[in-house]
Amino acid sequence: MQRLSLVLALAALAVAGCDQDPSSVEDFDIQPNIVVSARDLTVTTGQRVPPTFTVRYQGLDAVPEATSEAPVVLELVEETGTAEAGTRTYAVSYADEVSSGETVERLVVLRSPSGGREITGTVRLRVVNPISISESFTSRLAVVADYEARAVETSGGTTAETVTDGVSPNSSGLRALRVSASGAGAVTFRREVSAPGQGVFSFLLKPDPAADFTLGVTFVDRDGDETEAFTVDVPVEAGATWRRYSIDTEQVLDGFDPVAARAGGNGPLESVSFSASAPVTYALDDVAFGTVDGPTIEVDDFEAPSNPYNCGLGTSDADPAATASDGATSRRFVYTGGDCFGYNYERLRLDAGPQGELRFLIGDASADFNLYVFVETVDDGGRAGGFSFDNGNEVAVEEGDGYRLVTIPLSELGNDPSALNDPGIVNVGFSVRRKASDATTDPIAFTIDDVKLVAGT
Repeated sequence: MQRLSLVLALAALAVAGCDQDPSSVEDFDIQPNIVVSARDLTVTTGQRVPPTFTVRYQGLDAVPEATSEAPVVLELVEETGTAEAGTRTYAVSYADEVSSGETVERLVVLRSPSGGREITGTVRLRVVNPISISESFTSRLAVVADYEARAVETSGGTTAETVTDGVSPNSSGLRALRVSASGAGAVTFRREVSAPGQGVFSFLLKPDPAADFTLGVTFVDRDGDETEAFTVDVPVEAGATWRRYSIDTEQVLDGFDPVAARAGGNGPLESVSFSASAPVTYALDDVAFGTVDGPTIEVDDFEAPSNPYNCGLGTSDADPAATASDGATSRRFVYTGGDCFGYNYERLRLDAGPQGELRFLIGDASADFNLYVFVETVDDGGRAGGFSFDNGNEVAVEEGDGYRLVTIPLSELGNDPSALNDPGIVNVGFSVRRKASDATTDPIAFTIDDVKLVAGT
């Protein structure tokens, strides 16, 4: 098992070269100069492969040396040529902790003599902790249906229960999980996840009001026929306010690659566990994978439809034939007359912004047909923000076994996307409609997956 502390760093790089004015024709042959390969470089403490930059130089009396103050660490990893024409490649890392929200600035200086003068360059480093710990956040993902099996398990004396009191008003719904940690056990979420390119793991946490503790977050990843565990230790300060934590797993966990074989990986995530270093009580919500722009794949948000309805369509679980499916299961529907299905919720919330979208995968269709899609918000004498059945969109689905991602701008399903967050969403519905050219009464079968509402960036 690999254990890494929750400390990351970012850096920006810029190097200026210095030219010497020519005094004779011979001076045009080799002008003293230092040129760096990149102006910007990202560095992460504990990064599995430290980033590098290359310095190219010519016309110098000696090879340029790169120096900086500790805890900046510069490692020469490759060198070619001579002082008259050559290159040096350095790996950059930062060997100290940086608090969340803090910025540290350092300089790397390149020096070399040339013709009685010194040629210099500077590298400007900006070091921060990219694990965001923020008390200012909104819901950026609301999963309607992904058809995945989920299980919440506890061990070692730790217990957990779903609660509706004290839930963050900026979460995706009305429920959270309260954990009473023993200091020895864990709470584990079992849900198969395939997350190619989704290297940011995030969750909401309401800490113990009286005690600091360390939260161990352990990912169990399938690698062929075996599994491997990866752990990140997260220091949690006592408090009474919900916070969003984000971890750049792509940079700090060597070998962690939760991607299903169908998407080109060795195997998906099997579970995520949270263990506290001391007996404390805390709450979790909106556990997800995503990118720096926000979450896109839900592990668990502890919400469930209050009324998943079906107007007579046949249904069955199906394997996720779609490469892009984020889990192990999709849903097969068969239309023979009854035409609607959907998902009522007590409340889902999404801070959609002007670019928010409704997304889902659809394919393996036995015939061409149209699928009518709509979103409904709270009805208080009228659907808030204009999100109603009458404002839905019709999507054309073609016969065939190919899958595609359907994206519908939420701004096309209502006139005020802010209503999706407050007062919120109570229904996402679908209606199967035959093409005007289809005069048959043959059944229409199709598969759907990963129905979700995602905020715009």
